[in-house]
Amino acid sequence: MSRAENHAARYRPLRPGIQLLNPRTGRPGTLGCVCIDQARDLWLVSCFHVLCDQPGGQAVSGDSIYQPSDQILSDAVAIVDSAMAFPSAGLDYAAARLLAPFAASNDVVGLGMVAGVAQ
Repeated sequence: MSRAENHAARYRPLRPGIQLLNPRTGRPGTLGCVCIDQARDLWLVSCFHVLCDQPGGQAVSGDSIYQPSDQILSDAVAIVDSAMAFPSAGLDYAAARLLAPFAASNDVVGLGMVAGVAQ
């Protein structure tokens, strides 16, 4: 795709910069990055208000995250696990565990591969 890439399009593997949706919140948002935990599980990191927002600022375990954001034509690609994702409404971040058989990359749509981390 070109510079005018459609961030709401279907992406496989999943990549930062694409649109995600938790249908319960009804607000699509952007995948920020992909992380891996000690058990080698992949996690999609985004904003709390995208992945799990609800009144009172609590996450709901079991919420499915869809990509693309058109739930009718998309796949549930991840699931919110509030015990593992350490979501924070105050800091507006959360994570959802990537479901098999989906793959993910840190090749950011429109920007390229993440080179590393810095202090």
